[in-house]
Amino acid sequence: ASPRHRRITEFDESYPFKEFHKLTDTLSRHGTAILVQARTGHLPTNAYLHKWKLADTYKCTRCRAGHKETLNHITRECAAYTNERHKLRKVLKGNMNSPKLTLGDPIKAAAIVEFLIQTGRFKKQSRSENLRDKIDPAPD
Repeated sequence: ASPRHRRITEFDESYPFKEFHKLTDTLSRHGTAILVQARTGHLPTNAYLHKWKLADTYKCTRCRAGHKETLNHITRECAAYTNERHKLRKVLKGNMNSPKLTLGDPIKAAAIVEFLIQTGRFKKQSRSENLRDKIDPAPD
């Protein structure tokens, strides 16, 4: 668990979303970020990014079938992720309900997060070395 999580639970064991914390304890920081983004509708899909003028198109650039790239498209339809989806179906036992509904179940949510990471579509972001050097320059 992260240092922030430890501080919060030391302060108050019954901190809101106890079930959610049980799930996030099993995920990496990157996985937790993806889960939160997916559950809140802020997953950086082209449909979402295009709405904020951060992507040139709302369409899926992986399958190029002209579909709007949404969480639903990625998890249930996109031909580019057929192999990854096959693994997901095994974990979900074929039950490919709406991802929004599935994200409430800890086991299913963890499987969807793993699927989203395996697609390579939502890469972990790291600090730029150049930016870090500007903020905290190396000693001469």
